[in-house]
Amino acid sequence: MNNGTETELKSGHNRVIQYLCKKVMSSSRPVLVQSANGNNAYLEWPKEFIDEKLSMVGLPLKSKDSILRVIAISSGESEKFDEEEISLLVNMTENLAHALTSIRETTHRKRAEELRALENQMFQVIANATDISALLNELVKIIEASLINHTCSILLLNDKESLFYNGASPSIDSEYIDAILEDQNNSLLKEVLSTKDKIIIKDLFVDTHYSKQCQFERQYNFHSCCIMPVLAADGRLIGSLSAYSEKKVELDSCTLESLERMSLIAGGAIDSLLTQNALIQNEERLNLAIRGSQDGLWDINFETEEVYWSPGWKLMLGYEDHELTPSLEIFIDLLHPKDKGVHETIINTIGENLEIEFKLQHKNGHYIDVLSRATGFRKNANGEIVRIVGTHIDITERNRVSERIRESESKFRVCMMIRHQYSLPLMRRLQFCPLINMVPII
Repeated sequence: MNNGTETELKSGHNRVIQYLCKKVMSSSRPVLVQSANGNNAYLEWPKEFIDEKLSMVGLPLKSKDSILRVIAISSGESEKFDEEEISLLVNMTENLAHALTSIRETTHRKRAEELRALENQMFQVIANATDISALLNELVKIIEASLINHTCSILLLNDKESLFYNGASPSIDSEYIDAILEDQNNSLLKEVLSTKDKIIIKDLFVDTHYSKQCQFERQYNFHSCCIMPVLAADGRLIGSLSAYSEKKVELDSCTLESLERMSLIAGGAIDSLLTQNALIQNEERLNLAIRGSQDGLWDINFETEEVYWSPGWKLMLGYEDHELTPSLEIFIDLLHPKDKGVHETIINTIGENLEIEFKLQHKNGHYIDVLSRATGFRKNANGEIVRIVGTHIDITERNRVSERIRESESKFRVCMMIRHQYSLPLMRRLQFCPLINMVPII
C-alpha cells in the first residue's frame, strides 16, 4: 500500500468517526455500528461511508443534561463488539464522566473563588480612589490578572455620549488604541455604541459577522476579543471594557460572568467618580465666578438654622471674612430702619423666585443699595421649602446713575416746555434761571 492510498484511507476513517460523534451528540446516547459491510445501520449514512468495514461504537460522557465529550472506538476489519464489551465500555464512560464532572466542578469552584477575590480587590481600590485616571489603570490591571494571555482596556464616552476616548490601556499598543479611536465608525466601538451589548469573537480571522469592524484587531495580531459595555447605575452607556488575546481563546462561562460583574462594578465606580469630579469642578467654577463678580452669595437653612454669608457678601459691606458671624440676626441689624421688615418678606415668599431692593449699612456707617435675588429650592416631607439661596448685588452706583438720568430728563422736559411757551429771546434771558439750573442756550 503506497503512502497516497494510506492517506486516503486514514482521511476516510476520520470522516466516519466525525460522523459517528455527531450522531452521538444529536441522540445523547451510545451509537453502535457492527461491521459496516452489509450492515443496515450504515444505509442512512452518507454513501462515502457505506464501504467501511469497521465496527464502531460512540459513547457520550454526560454531566447532568450536557455532553462533555464523546469517545469513539473502532475495531479491526470485520470484527464486532460483543455485549460484554459494550457493557464494560458503557460503565467505563459513566465512571469517566463522573470523574471528569468532579474535576470540572472543583476547577470551576476554585476559579470562581479566585475571581471573587479579584472582584473584592476592585472594591478596595474603588473605596480609596480619588483620581479617575489612577482608578482606571488599577481596574484594568485587576481585570488582566483575572484572565490568561489577555490584555485589556477601558474606553470612556465623552459628554455628548457619541465618541469614545482612552481611559486606560496600560498593556496595549498605543497605536492600536489611536487607530480605533480615529476611525470609530469602522470599528467594533460603533457596534457597542449602538447595541450596548457584549461582543465575543473567538476567532477574528474567520469571523464573518464582524469582518469589516475587526480590521484593526487583525492588523495588530489579535486573534480573539471580548468587549463588555460599561454602564452607569441608570443604564447609560459610559464606556467599554475590552479583553484581547493574540491566541484563539474561548472564555469559559465562569470567566464571562466575572467579566460582566467587573464591568458593572467598574461602571458604578467610574460614573460615581466622574460625577464627583464634575461637582468639584462646578463648585470651583462657582467660587471663582462669585469672587470675580463681587456679588454676595447667601444661604439660609430653616431646618438646621444654618446661615452662610460668602466672603464677597461681607466684602461688599466693608468687612473681612472673619469680622461677621454668619447669622440671620446680623442681616437684620444691618438693614436700614425703613427696611426692617424685608427679612420677613423674604421668608414669606420663599416659594417663589424673589427679587427685592433694600439698604444695608456699610462698615463705614453709610448705607448701600442692594438688589436681592433668591429662590427656595429644597422642600421637606410636607412640601414646605426649608432652604433658600440667593445673591446680593451692590446697586448703589447704578441707582445714582439712574437718578442722574432721571434728573437730566426732568430738566430737559422743563426746558422743552419753556421753549414752546416763550420766545427764544426770553429763553436766552432765562438761560441762567436757577429754576431749571441748565447750561445756557445759545
